[in-house]
Amino acid sequence: MIRIFRFPSGVLLNKLPPTAAPVTNLFLSVDGRRIYATEQPNFLQAWGYPAGIPLDDIKLPGFQIIRSSVCPENNRLIFSDDHQNLFIFDIRKKQTVAEINPFPPQSVLDTSSELLTCVSLDQHITVWNLNSQMKLSDVQESGFSGKILSIAQLIPGEVAVFGSQIGECAVCSLHSGKHLAEIHSNDPFSSLSAMRINTQDNQLYLADSDGSITQWDLTLLRQTIGIFHPETIPNPEKMRTYQQKFSTPAVQKMIALMNTLFDWRTRYDIEVEFDE
Repeated sequence: MIRIFRFPSGVLLNKLPPTAAPVTNLFLSVDGRRIYATEQPNFLQAWGYPAGIPLDDIKLPGFQIIRSSVCPENNRLIFSDDHQNLFIFDIRKKQTVAEINPFPPQSVLDTSSELLTCVSLDQHITVWNLNSQMKLSDVQESGFSGKILSIAQLIPGEVAVFGSQIGECAVCSLHSGKHLAEIHSNDPFSSLSAMRINTQDNQLYLADSDGSITQWDLTLLRQTIGIFHPETIPNPEKMRTYQQKFSTPAVQKMIALMNTLFDWRTRYDIEVEFDE
C-alpha cells in the first residue's frame, strides 16, 4: 500500500489502494498533480495526487524491471530489465523513445533531462548521454565498504550523492570517483535505500531501512564544489544563520568569502561629472 505523509510532521494525508504487485519505484509529475509507481513485472500506474484517484495503467516494454529512474521535466522513464535492455520511455506519449542493448546490470540509476548516472554491481560509476545513448565516463568507486543502493545527482554529469547498504553517505565526483564530502548523522544511518534532491532549495532527503527520513541543507556544499554565480549566493541574513550553526574554520572562511562576493554583487558606483 502507498501512503502519503506530510514532511517533516509525519502526518498521514492519504492511502492509495493496494497494488496488485510489489512497487519498485515512486515519483511525482513535474507539476505535482500525479503520482506514478512502477510495479513488477513491468507496469506503470498513475494516480491523481494527493487525492489518489486512478488515472492510468501502462504496460511497459521489455521483461522484469530491475532498476528504474525518472526525469519529470521531460516525462521520461528510464528502466532496465533482466534481459540487459535499457529503455527510455515517454510517459505522456506511452511509447519507447530509445533503447540500449546490451546494457550491463546496474545496482542503481538516476537521471536528469539528458544524462543518466549508473552504478554497476562491481561499483563502477558510469555516465551516459540519453540523446546519443553513448557512455561519457566510467570510474571505479573505492571509498565505500558497502554496496551502493541509492544515488541523487547534485550536478548532473559532474557530482552525485551516494548511499550504501551499511549507512555510508558521500558526495562523489563522477569524473574521478573520489569523495568530495561525507554526510554523517548523530545516530548512524542504517541501509540507505532511497534519496532525493530538491534542486530549487538545495535540500537532500535520505530514507533508510529503519523507516526514518532526514533532511539536509546542501547550500554551502553546492557553493563549495561548484562555480560561483552571484545570483545563487545566499543573502547575509541566511549566511548569519550558517555562521552561528557551524563553527569550523573551513566553514567560517567559506561564509566570509560568500559574504564578500554578495557585497560586491550589491555594490554600486556613483560618477559625478561637471560641465565646464
